[in-house]
Amino acid sequence: MHKFDKHDSRHARLADRLFCAADYARTGRLTLGDRSYEAMLFDQFVSGDFRKVEGGQPTSILALDLNGDGKFDRFHEYFPVNKPFNICGVTYEITGLTASGRLFQIVKSARTVGESKPSPILTAGHSALSFTGRTTDGHEVNFPGDFKGKVVLLDFWATTCGPCVIEMPSLARAYKDLHPLGFEILGVSLDEDGAGGKIAGLMRELKMPWRQIYGDKDWCAEITAKYEIVGIPQTFLVNGDTGMILAEGQSIRGTNLVSVVQKALKGVEMTP
Repeated sequence: MHKFDKHDSRHARLADRLFCAADYARTGRLTLGDRSYEAMLFDQFVSGDFRKVEGGQPTSILALDLNGDGKFDRFHEYFPVNKPFNICGVTYEITGLTASGRLFQIVKSARTVGESKPSPILTAGHSALSFTGRTTDGHEVNFPGDFKGKVVLLDFWATTCGPCVIEMPSLARAYKDLHPLGFEILGVSLDEDGAGGKIAGLMRELKMPWRQIYGDKDWCAEITAKYEIVGIPQTFLVNGDTGMILAEGQSIRGTNLVSVVQKALKGVEMTP
């Protein structure tokens, strides 16, 4: 559990909140067919009984790292313990699960469900996902195709996200210093409808002159779903020439940003 310091100006608005993480799971490896996967069996509500059902839904989830990226993706790699799931064309189900979660079996099911496809790997060394969006100034932008010869930071954020706003002054300074060298930023605002004025005001206040995608639900919903954004801020540093992700997440937050971007710029052939 964590309680923020009410005297910490960065987290003043969270002073009356108590945060907790349900860090309770069994981990190991599972073999299905001819493939082996990192696996985790976790009780979402730490009920103490992995078999428990609340509101018709099991509290426990079996997570399988299908794409081998070292993470468990809630969209494609989470499987409720009371439902069949399909891996590589074979439908399985869990039987014999004990209260402690120590014992269970995975058997081929008599039922058939759709195959769970691994999600794309959005980490350094893998390709960013391309998309087309419309910016707040009404122009269409193609990502990453419009950023040839540049290093571009794709930034998912919102004015209502405290950590996002806290990061903006340092992001603005980095943009001011490194933009002449080929550094670009493309923001994707996840603010709700009607926040256009608030976004524009914050951009003026914090000197954020880079392009922003906001205001068209179809564009934003498609982009957010494509990148499977479940929390913000979330950022991806991308080589505009190759479309390769150079860094993402915490590795380019705060004081890390400038040094990572400077290093990336040295490897990109600049365009006039």
